[in-house]
Amino acid sequence: MFLAFDPGTNVAQTEITFSEYGSGQQVGFDGKGLMNIQTFLDDTLEPGNEYLGYPRALYRWFICQTYYSGYHYTVLAWVPGTHSPQNPTCEKVDVKRVFV
Repeated sequence: MFLAFDPGTNVAQTEITFSEYGSGQQVGFDGKGLMNIQTFLDDTLEPGNEYLGYPRALYRWFICQTYYSGYHYTVLAWVPGTHSPQNPTCEKVDVKRVFV
């Protein structure tokens, strides 16, 4: 999965693709099967970017209406940080892994 950031928004679009190079964003799944991105840093603490020493799971997934290259899309998006998405169409979602 790749997160596509644009400096004009705090909403990163996801691109889920298969790559042999492994340079995308890693995701994890918790005990309930919910997809998350993990971090060891917390820059809300002093000094900035405090190393926590343990992973902290973040659940910042949204479904948003976007526009790209002349087309409108509904996409899974990631909102970094602690603020709400500035795109007013975004709705908070949980992404759950299900085995069938």
